[in-house]
Amino acid sequence: MLSGWGQKADWYRNIEITPALEVHTGNQRYVPEQRFLVPEENDTVITEYARLHPLALRLFARSFGYPRGGTEAMRREFASSCA
Repeated sequence: MLSGWGQKADWYRNIEITPALEVHTGNQRYVPEQRFLVPEENDTVITEYARLHPLALRLFARSFGYPRGGTEAMRREFASSCA
């Protein structure tokens, strides 16, 4: 999961302090695995998401200022600012 507002988002700060013990989605329950990506991993995750979900990426780019048509350096800079 990516925080569009980085480490300033309340939900992000909440799971840093108290990781989720159980997640409920519909009638499914599971214990999540949680780890925080290092900035270098963010770009890889966003790039793969863009490949798998091009329409959703447009919305993400518009909402959070992701430089879809930008250079690799621009995309990496954006990704390193995300949590």
